Amino acid sequence: MARDPLPIDISKDGLHSIDSAVDSFESTGPFTVSLRNHGRAVHVHCNLDDDLARVASLPETNHFVETDSELTFPVDVQTGQRPVSGRLKIVTGYGAEEQYIPVTITEPKPVGPPSERKTAGESDSEESSLDSLPLDGSLPVLVLAGIALAIALGAAATLGSLEVLFGVGVVVVGVAVALWILFA
Repeated sequence: MARDPLPIDISKDGLHSIDSAVDSFESTGPFTVSLRNHGRAVHVHCNLDDDLARVASLPETNHFVETDSELTFPVDVQTGQRPVSGRLKIVTGYGAEEQYIPVTITEPKPVGPPSERKTAGESDSEESSLDSLPLDGSLPVLVLAGIALAIALGAAATLGSLEVLFGVGVVVVGVAVALWILFA
């Protein structure tokens, strides 16, 4: 959801004051925090509570923000169960001021045309039969099986002898066993 940074104003309403432009923040993946300092240089400590730390992490927790400047830092988000809600703790002035900002990490919205998306209740078993075929390394086997069947049926139709008909049966059984092994 959120690709814009989470804005936090420092020293806007007085020395070491903390003011977030949002009451809560929501994202589907990694995001950045923007510390905007409106006063003298300040040390800012940031921390994630235990719930949020299950899926998110901060590369650094202590930041020095220069006078009247802005500093941004990333919040990394790993894959895991969603949604996860927690709080980002911001502390200035070595504990003089602190503020908690609720943060929720949600599932990314599906991308692509509606026909390609699955709803939450769909399972992999509802895929089309063609999508479930393991065609990555099995395509040559399928091609050879088709060629073998075509040659065997052509020979049986042309020669019409009992031995050739028996050979066609062996080829058909061999192809069936190969396909069973391939797709089982």
